[in-house]
Amino acid sequence: MNSNFKQRYSLSLLIGALTIPSTTMAKAPVSQLNSESLEYRITQLERISGGRGQLLTEYEQKIAVLQEDVNDLRGQIQKNQYEIEQIKKKQSNQQSDMSFKNDKTEIQAITLKNTDDKNRATKVATPESKNNEKKDYDAALFFIFEKKDDDQAIIKLQHFVEEYSESIYRPNAYYWLGQLFYNKGMKNKASYYYAVLVKKYHKSPKRPDAMLKVGMIMQETGKTDKAKQIYQRVIEEYPLSAAKKEAQKKLNAAKKNKYSPFSPS
Repeated sequence: MNSNFKQRYSLSLLIGALTIPSTTMAKAPVSQLNSESLEYRITQLERISGGRGQLLTEYEQKIAVLQEDVNDLRGQIQKNQYEIEQIKKKQSNQQSDMSFKNDKTEIQAITLKNTDDKNRATKVATPESKNNEKKDYDAALFFIFEKKDDDQAIIKLQHFVEEYSESIYRPNAYYWLGQLFYNKGMKNKASYYYAVLVKKYHKSPKRPDAMLKVGMIMQETGKTDKAKQIYQRVIEEYPLSAAKKEAQKKLNAAKKNKYSPFSPS
């Protein structure tokens, strides 16, 4: 705003300087003009012309200086704009790098998780694992039915339930451990393995038999009321099973205070 004001003020002075002499000459008396010699008038015109030329030169110089200032300002503005653009680009690159690093970290985490899940699934589901699982279970049954070696069978079955936590044979292994410990007269341990099967494996075909055996152990150890409750559960939950028929007999005998000995099956 200051530069525009200076330019307007300077131009006003210039115009005033150019017009004042003309006005003065226009108002000069005719007698005075007539009395002036030609040389005097020429001198006056030269003086006026010289003054005007000097004034124009000064203003041209001032205008040139102002133009240089304007050019300097334009250059500074362009420099500032360039620097601002560079700062914006740097910030944008930093944000992109951060986003890339976050994405890369997330992808690595997902990849590691997927790899870990895949390895874990492979460990459980490989044909070799399945073959070893069936082989170890059959080896335990071999000691039960062929070797008639209950101690070795117990060792094999206990190792089996620890080694194959997701095996489809695990409920059966618990059932046979209960049977083997019962045969050895260790009813507390037998009851434990039967109870694990009943609690954890609701869809196992061995569950009604295991539940019946728990009831029988309760009755044999003098816990008649608990035995009756368990027999009643077998009857209600498995009405079409062979265990239901046996549970009904045991329940009737318990109500009559008669004891029905346990026969391992």
